[in-house]
Amino acid sequence: MTGISAVCAREGRSAWSDPRNAWNATAYAFTLSACCLIILTLRGFDPSNSQSTYQTGRDVFLWFGGIQLFLVSVLGPGFVAPVLAEERQKGTLGLILLSRLAPSEIVLGKFIAHGSLPLLGVAAGLPILLLITTLGGVSPAEVAAVYSVLIASALLAAAIGCWASARNESTLGAMVTGLAFWGALVLGPTLATSAV
Repeated sequence: MTGISAVCAREGRSAWSDPRNAWNATAYAFTLSACCLIILTLRGFDPSNSQSTYQTGRDVFLWFGGIQLFLVSVLGPGFVAPVLAEERQKGTLGLILLSRLAPSEIVLGKFIAHGSLPLLGVAAGLPILLLITTLGGVSPAEVAAVYSVLIASALLAAAIGCWASARNESTLGAMVTGLAFWGALVLGPTLATSAV
């Protein structure tokens, strides 16, 4: 267990101190905000009509959940895919493997540190979602259900990115493999049922 925490602390410092990740989280929140404003504008928001307000709140909530699920699905594997592939490209993976850490401790520590980045994106959308719920038409149970699906999707996307990183030599190959596997996992059952 101490090996996992050591790898997680080292990787966490490097992942969280990378300015690209802060910009990614900011861009993520900005994209969600812009999408909500566009939906509100296209929907013709009328604050004087309470029935319209409830329906608008519900519509924006549903669109928001779908957009956030799409962003987590696309960005999740990309955040985690470079973890082992970068070490392999830099030539430092051999040095890490020479340490007294078990390979499972190395992978799990890297997964925890880098897997928290997609969760950061999910957390960045929470204030926006809470503002949407003030319009009405959405129960707290629905908010909890959407966020539990988002968190599970972010963790699954991160796990797929980590798997792809272990299977590929290059960072780009890991990202492509992770996104292709995620796409097949999400779209495969839909395409299979529509073909029947």
